[in-house]
Order: sequence, then C-alpha cells, then structure tokens
Amino acid sequence: MPIEKAITMKDVAERAGVTQSTVSHVFNGTATISEAVTQKVRAAAEELCYKPRHRPVGRLNGKPIRAIGLIVPDIENNFYAEFVRKTEALARQRDYLTILCNTESKVGLERNCIEQMAVSGVAGILLAYELMSPESYRALAKTRIPAVAMDTYAKTDTWEFPSISVNNLLGGRLAAEHLVKLGRKNAAITSAVLNAGATAMRERIKGFRMAMEEYGYPVAEENIFIESHPYGSMEGGSNIGAKVLVDGSIDAIFATNDYTAFGVMKRLCAHGLRIPSDIAIIGYDDVTFSGFVEPSLTTVAQPIGRLSETGMELLFSAIKNGNEAVREHIVVDPNLVIRDSTLSNAE
Repeated sequence: MPIEKAITMKDVAERAGVTQSTVSHVFNGTATISEAVTQKVRAAAEELCYKPRHRPVGRLNGKPIRAIGLIVPDIENNFYAEFVRKTEALARQRDYLTILCNTESKVGLERNCIEQMAVSGVAGILLAYELMSPESYRALAKTRIPAVAMDTYAKTDTWEFPSISVNNLLGGRLAAEHLVKLGRKNAAITSAVLNAGATAMRERIKGFRMAMEEYGYPVAEENIFIESHPYGSMEGGSNIGAKVLVDGSIDAIFATNDYTAFGVMKRLCAHGLRIPSDIAIIGYDDVTFSGFVEPSLTTVAQPIGRLSETGMELLFSAIKNGNEAVREHIVVDPNLVIRDSTLSNAE
C-alpha cells in the first residue's frame, strides 16, 4: 500500500528559512524564540500539514510532560474501564500521562476526540475500539500522530495503522462447540447493533454460525436478535429476552457481549426459566461482573492484559520510529471461561 512521505522538522525549517533547531525550540518550548520567527515557523508547518511528534503537553518544574491519548467508546462498560486502568499503568511506567477521551459511541464525539488529541500535544494515540466511521480514520491519518488501532485492520487510501485484534471467528466457534457438546441444538444469537464499526461483532456471529452449521445445527435467521446499543446493554438484552420467551424451542443463547447476556438472563429468570436447565447462555468479553452474577456467566474471554500490553508496545514503537516503520497487525486468541450459565453444579 502506498504511504505518503511524512513531513519532517527539516522540511519545515527549509520552508521557513530557519535552522532545524529553531523549529524544535518553537514546538518544544526549549528556548526563547522571537514572535516573528515563531509565526514564520508555525505558518510553514501549517502549509506543510506538519504535526510535531513528542511535543510535550506541558511542563512541570522545567521538565516536559509527555502524554498519550486513549480513545474509548463507553467508559461505563467494564471491559473498557479495565482496559483504561491497565493501559494507564503501562503508560505511567514510561513516565507518560494518559489523556482519556470517551466518545459515548457517537461519531461526532469520535471526530471531536481526534481533533482535540491533535492539538493537545500527545505523542501517540491508542484506539480501544474500531472507529465508527471511515472518515474518522482519515481524520486521524491526517494528523500524522502515531496511532494504534484495535478490533480491526485499520487503513485509509494513504495510511496504514499498526493494529491489534482478537480472533473473534475463533471466539464464536469456541462458544458453539461448547454448546454442541452440551447437546444444545436450537441456539439463538443476540448482538449489539451491527454498524460500520462492528467488525468484531460480525466475526463473532460468523464464527458461531459456521461452527453450528458444520455440526448440523444451523442458526435460523429468525433466531438472530439485534439490539440498538453499539456495544451492548443490559436494557437491550432484557428486551431481546422478551422476544426469546415467545419461542419456547430455543435451548441456548450466544450473546456477542456480556452486558447483553446479563439483560437476557435477568428477563428469562424473571419469567421462571431455569439457567442452564431450560436454556444455556454464553457471553463474550469476560467483564469483572461475569463471575459474580447469578448464575455466573460462561463467556468467551478477551485477554485484556495482553491487548493493552501489545497495544502499548506497538504504540511506543510507532512513536519512536513513526507509523511508516510499524505496520504490524497482531491477532490474539480468546479463551472460553465455563461457569454456571451453561453447566449446573450437578454437571
């Protein structure tokens, strides 16, 4: 894939007719530069669409404060809250602050977050999810800030981001194989909305359906229930649970996220169904609450620790060497955590 030549500090210096060290002083605040020269340098940088790397977000006791940006879609979701906690700790080990931006699963806020990161002076940006709009990736590429994408293989016409994702096809298959071993034959699928940024959800569904069909138990289209929340919600799961109650033949449910599974479980239990005796339920993510709800939730676990560690390794490599030098896409495997929602104590 063709990659546009990155504009360097040297290019800005040549356009402004100053030395490279002068450009560095202007952007890093490491020396006093006249207003006239500062304006000349900034004008040249704007003409060339130059975005300085490693620009400190501020200074404390004369020392530069460096930061990375972290963009998440829903901080109330325990999966992303835990991801933020682990990522912030890793950044702190490298003496970096973390600037968090929560998009609330809204495209407008997503673009706003990227724009704010671009002017804040962050050294790099870690995306904790697949952006909801291709235009958002183009806007991010235009900033030239080193960035790492998650949950997708992210690229634009002229830019390719280093990225990391979970093997969601395998995750869906693990769920299906577990249910088949338990003798469940008429499974339903519940999922968050399948919008432009829902590659992970689609792959989970695809992996599950492919495996069920291979075993001779294909999932009927009418047994696929989609809620309206982009990343799953208990309210949406409860609404889906009401629909599942109408069809008494469904003996298993695969939810593409744990929060939807929680909502389904609550609605079914409220109507007297026994889990897992009457209907087995599997979630996806393994958020903290999964082991504490009643019954505890069997779920496909995403390795949050490895995701954050690998994402940060890629990001700091991109900060050091530039996105042009780091175009790696890493895929990690999930694992199935079996709990009471599929296996009773007697089993």
